[in-house]
Amino acid sequence: MGAAVCFALSAIYFLVWSRHRTNHAHLLFAVTAAAFGVYGFFELRLLFAPTPQAMDAVLRWAQLPTSVALLSLMWFVATYLDAGRRWLAWTICGVRAVFALPNLVMGGNPNLLEIPTLEHIQFAGEPVAIIKGTPNPWALMGTLTLLLILAFVVDATITAWRRGDRRKAVMIGGAVALFLSISIMTSVLGLWSALQLPTANSLYYLILIAAMGYELSRDLLRASQLGRALQASQSDRLAILRAVPDLMFLQTPDGVYLDHHAPNPSMLFMPPEQFLGRNMREVLPPAVLALIEPSFRRAATASEPIVIHYELPMPDGPRNYEARLVRSDNDQILTLVRDVTEARRAEMALRESEAILQASHREIRDLAGRLIAAQEGERARIGRELHDDLSQQIAGLSIALSRLKRRVIESSDPDLQADFAILQQRTAGLADNIRRLSHDLHPSVLQHAGLVATLSDHCAQVGRQQRIAISFAADGDFSETTAATALCLYRVTQEALRNVVTHAAAATADVRLRRVGDDVELTIADDGKGFDIGPAGPTGQGLGLISINERVRLVGGNVSIFTEVNKGTRVKVHVPLTALSPVAR
Repeated sequence: MGAAVCFALSAIYFLVWSRHRTNHAHLLFAVTAAAFGVYGFFELRLLFAPTPQAMDAVLRWAQLPTSVALLSLMWFVATYLDAGRRWLAWTICGVRAVFALPNLVMGGNPNLLEIPTLEHIQFAGEPVAIIKGTPNPWALMGTLTLLLILAFVVDATITAWRRGDRRKAVMIGGAVALFLSISIMTSVLGLWSALQLPTANSLYYLILIAAMGYELSRDLLRASQLGRALQASQSDRLAILRAVPDLMFLQTPDGVYLDHHAPNPSMLFMPPEQFLGRNMREVLPPAVLALIEPSFRRAATASEPIVIHYELPMPDGPRNYEARLVRSDNDQILTLVRDVTEARRAEMALRESEAILQASHREIRDLAGRLIAAQEGERARIGRELHDDLSQQIAGLSIALSRLKRRVIESSDPDLQADFAILQQRTAGLADNIRRLSHDLHPSVLQHAGLVATLSDHCAQVGRQQRIAISFAADGDFSETTAATALCLYRVTQEALRNVVTHAAAATADVRLRRVGDDVELTIADDGKGFDIGPAGPTGQGLGLISINERVRLVGGNVSIFTEVNKGTRVKVHVPLTALSPVAR
């Protein structure tokens, strides 16, 4: 029965090897199992040998399957564990050949010189023959072979254990080492001692073959599971590839196309049969090759993807592509190509729109500057008209009223005197209002008194009229200030204080003018209710803040606004000391 099991396992694993011939361990196991099966028949003949001559013949020919089994077992261990010293294995093969071949060719028993008679003992309820005779010293060569194979197996087992293949080392290396140890002991005890033991090696041969077959079956099952997992993984990768819109090309380091993936064949520059197996130098247009070839060489040594952009002539017109070149584990180059034509067109359209928008924005700002300049010119004209014409007429009216006043005083009508006094006061008030309006429209005092005096006077005037404590301080020399800078700072102060009066509900305000190198810094702060900077930010400013920002920008300055609800507001302005007028700019 043991021989039948060995033959069955041998046939199974020979078929397995015939389908996967790269796994030589399966072939060696099949040979080992078959050899042990043949030895089982010889052992059965030994147990029931009828004569000494028959036992002698069986012992002589049993060396053939025994040698095949031992040597194939040794090579199986070397192959399965991928360990062991190959020189030692070949030495063992030579020693075993020296031991067995001469006796097979020339006759004779390598174990016993002679077998005078047969002796029988009871074993498992039956009389069986035992080996008794004069030991042949040549048998020591066979024992030496077993010892060398045991040393080889132990060395291979230790190597596999240290490498981390501990299950294989225990199940295969340990089992074979145990089998060899038992074989050596039974050989020595059976030939060189007086112990009467039957030849029953088939039992532990069968156990060894079962252990080896179990381990190989476990490997086959695991390989099958891994194969199914790999097949499922490949199916997943194929599904991913079908979902990826990019082209993929696999090339050798020299540029020969090996494989490709195209979601749509119309995306290819040419049919696959025209470029697969050919070098890219034979396929790509020269202009594209000049871009790709240097990047291809860099990709062969780079750890990161190499990205390039190029254009190809396609049937529907030129198309733009982005290619990413990556070196794979086997030193091949994988290229992922994406059609970015629509994205490039959208990007170009966006750039054109941005350019048009920026040009429009520049035109609007230029127009704003011209409007402010025109506004200042118109203000100056109206201010001069008020000062030179209407103010003179009011002055003449005041003189006429003064002359009429003497005649009214001579009148005895008290009501007429009261009405006349009121009329004279109104005329004086009208003259003051016209003078103040003329000053606001065109502060000619800037040209005569300078920036500091004008701002100080304006702060004092607003404080008196609106009953707000407004302080003013100036630090530095402002004599070099140009008219454009002075007018900008004056208008910013006007607008900021107007906001303080109108919106801030402040009790105090502070205006500070400071020269910082070639710049002027103006700060207007108040203790009012403040506001949320969000709605008054760049996209939602009130007209006052827009006016401040635009005026400052036109002279090349910048504005910073610091505010918080119920914690006041601070406006800080930086402008060049010698800015040109908006029109000149």
